[in-house]
Amino acid sequence: MKQNTQQFYQEAILKAISYIENNLSRPIYIDEVAQIAHLSKYHFHRIFKAYCGYTINTYTTRIRIEKTAVALYATHKSIKDIALEFGFNDTETFIHAFTKHFNMTPSVFREEQRTITISKVDDIIGGNGHLQLEVQPPSIVTIQPIKIAFIRHVGNYDTVGTTWEKLIKWGYRKWLLGWKPKMIGIPHDNPQITAEENIRYDACVAIRKEISCEGNIQYKEIVGGQYATFNYKGPYYNLDKVYNYIYGKWVIKNNYSLRNEPGFEWYKNNPKRTKPDNLSTTIYIPIQ
Repeated sequence: MKQNTQQFYQEAILKAISYIENNLSRPIYIDEVAQIAHLSKYHFHRIFKAYCGYTINTYTTRIRIEKTAVALYATHKSIKDIALEFGFNDTETFIHAFTKHFNMTPSVFREEQRTITISKVDDIIGGNGHLQLEVQPPSIVTIQPIKIAFIRHVGNYDTVGTTWEKLIKWGYRKWLLGWKPKMIGIPHDNPQITAEENIRYDACVAIRKEISCEGNIQYKEIVGGQYATFNYKGPYYNLDKVYNYIYGKWVIKNNYSLRNEPGFEWYKNNPKRTKPDNLSTTIYIPIQ
């Protein structure tokens, strides 16, 4: 395949994926996604499967199901409301799809995951009642939309460094990064729920103006609005514990509702120049 043809299909599929992920709350049809990707509907589903390894329906259903799984243990919303929020026409259809994916019903999953999460939170907090991580009490802030250029990384977090290197090299080559770039990560999936090979993570840099997509370089805006922000100091490998604390303790114990949008991480210092224990990260959780 010629390089320009390969780049065309890559950009087309990335547009399709972005459209799907932004429209999970309503029915999604192949014809409309093909149109967004500027591909013939007769060939689109084959091209999509070749690039993603899934049919478009299988991909969409999996993303929806895994989103509902997080909502089940991290919120008090009813199963019916969660099903409707993520694009299922009725509760029965949702329960059938969820049970097929996780081999248990949503209600059983909710009970088991909360028990597991509470146990993990107890380990993090410890017997003295104090959090065993350097996480500051959250602040509630309202932010404006943030323009970002990003590369989607799919798979193990251990290999995400290569993705970051590609993004940074591109940014400096395009003269889009200042002397201290704002580095942002958007983790879309919970590693405790999503299979390692399917974990989606966007390596992002904040930019001043909108850009055109270029190969695997994409553009979007982080949605503005209200966020709970948690300042954490320590190695990145403990971020999973921080999220267990946020979702297993803070979210459930407070009256804020989670917005149906991904949170993000702002990395305050350079991991190549900073000891792991001194790394500073602010986690933004979208709330309403």
